Amino acid sequence: MRRVILGETGSGKTKNAIKRYCRMLSDGINSNDILVLVANRTERIKWMKNVDYKVTSQLRIFSYFGFIQRELKLFWPLILDKCSLVKKHEIEPVFMHYEASQSLMSKTVEFYRKKDYLKGIISSDEEISRKLLSNITGASLSNTSYKKIGERIYKSKTEDEKLELEFYKEINEITVRYIERILEEGIVDNAVSIYLYFNYLLKDGKYLEHLQNNTKYLVVDNLENISISQGDFIIELSKWVKGSILYYNTDGPYGIYQFSRNYIEKELLPNFQEERLEENKNAEKFREFIEALSKNLMLDTEEISENSAIKTDLDNEFRSKEDKKVLRLVAELLEQGVPGNEISVITPRYNVTLDFGLSRISEKMDIKYLYTSKNDKVTDNPYVFALIIFALVFYRFDKIRINYDEMKVFINIVLQMDLISSALLADYLSKRDYRLEKVEDKQLLKRLPKEKIEEYNNMVEFVESLDREMTINQFFTSVYLEYFVGRSDDAKDIKACRELMDSSEDFVRVMESFQMLKDANYEFIKFIREGAKTTPTLEDIGVKLEGGYMSLSTPGSFIGTGRKSKILILTDVRNPLYTLKSYNEFQNLWSLNKDWPVGRVFTGEDELQMEKLDLDAVLKRLFKSVTEEVYLFGTIYSGRGMEQHSLFYDALLRTLD
Repeated sequence: MRRVILGETGSGKTKNAIKRYCRMLSDGINSNDILVLVANRTERIKWMKNVDYKVTSQLRIFSYFGFIQRELKLFWPLILDKCSLVKKHEIEPVFMHYEASQSLMSKTVEFYRKKDYLKGIISSDEEISRKLLSNITGASLSNTSYKKIGERIYKSKTEDEKLELEFYKEINEITVRYIERILEEGIVDNAVSIYLYFNYLLKDGKYLEHLQNNTKYLVVDNLENISISQGDFIIELSKWVKGSILYYNTDGPYGIYQFSRNYIEKELLPNFQEERLEENKNAEKFREFIEALSKNLMLDTEEISENSAIKTDLDNEFRSKEDKKVLRLVAELLEQGVPGNEISVITPRYNVTLDFGLSRISEKMDIKYLYTSKNDKVTDNPYVFALIIFALVFYRFDKIRINYDEMKVFINIVLQMDLISSALLADYLSKRDYRLEKVEDKQLLKRLPKEKIEEYNNMVEFVESLDREMTINQFFTSVYLEYFVGRSDDAKDIKACRELMDSSEDFVRVMESFQMLKDANYEFIKFIREGAKTTPTLEDIGVKLEGGYMSLSTPGSFIGTGRKSKILILTDVRNPLYTLKSYNEFQNLWSLNKDWPVGRVFTGEDELQMEKLDLDAVLKRLFKSVTEEVYLFGTIYSGRGMEQHSLFYDALLRTLD
């Protein structure tokens, strides 16, 4: 039994997959024998929540990365036997968080730039590091050798675009050095995990025997969201499993998975028996418009589709005017009785005006509102913020300074001092370079509450008593236990502090393995101060899945929630950010696909076609998620005063009468 279930957006693929999975369990198949691969953590939670069949054995439901990391942990000794690159032999690998990998790559780039590598490039070390890490991930997801990244990018460039060959050799050298150095220490990130799994575990006889004995059935949800390496894995498993069922969205891949489209269509779909689900009946109202828009986008035709349920306002001069109209529309819809949870607003990138305005409207109307794309900065949590400032006054890093406002808020949080007193004390400390010193100013002593002066002096003594050589994790733990444990019952506060302590421990553990980093404590605080983001909690994901809220989203985050609504408001449709960009002097993720012929030049026509395919998949998903009305807003000029045009807008003009 090798089947692929085909269905468009909203046709019930995941619901069907869960139903079939439960039927397999009720037929007596052990859950340990069924491997289920889903797109991400959110989809896994959706599955776990909806599998209502009671089992005593394990449910093997994983994201692709989650499955690979689990296997590496369990079979790390086999990796150590096979991979000579790993010099440090521990019981299991150290999995590196993104903040550690970016900091490490940034330091690697800095090291090589001091040796005159990457001449003429004005980008910062941090920006270059992000692009190089993206290359590594792209190559890994395609099972392309990381040693060939620079060569493949160079050969994909036109003669006019190419920098010196030496530049691409330098990219390669930096990339190889980074990967092989972390492997020496037994440290891995997501990309390196895939490399190890495919090059060592899947080639090990003992592991393959284990995998075959323990995996009899395979279920893959969201096949359109797989990488080429995951496709290779599916093909490998399909050689021996008794049955495999794949679910594919016929609207096609989007985002980073757009790179897998040709592979899926050529290598996977033809080898499975097709079964089609019924069309999404909720999409009927806009189906003719969707088909015309898609045709005009992909083929540059001019097929008009009249639809009275689509309202347009595309010629606002500036975004501020558009934002006012959007907010006015939302308020009017709510006043007319449209439930807030039936209104979804889409923006190509974060729009602070809309976020603030919608939150105020929701407060006034007493409805729930959520910006679904938001990952808070780590320091948005008050207790985490206080821990970071605590670290700065303790370690006294020369290159990171505290300011007056930060000190005032810090005092207010830690000592629970009123804002006026906090401001007075912060001003006093500002004249002492923000060193925590006991208050000796008689005038200030008269103005501050006596009990708060005592608490502050105790804090000074506490900080002075700490070991100056302690790691940042040890410091955070000491301060948390002294000042914040039990302070808040909010699970988000507790989770935020624990996440900070755990990630700092992981960060220091990783960084201390590398002599190029003189002070891991400093590097961690620097990364956090530069805007590191939190990971969403189970509660956050649960709220998004429940959907009982008015929403503001970027296209990708909206699609990821699986949200449906009566009213869809698409803003800033002239903005080119509705299309995927993955091409610059450092990057060409298309050329890193193993099915992209080495040496084939990636032309402007190729880039345009890929952007169209991605936009087409996104727009189909958006318009098939709405049942009653669509509002389209546009702005003529960008924030920089430049006239805006986009593939989306151009296709719209040819579709709307």
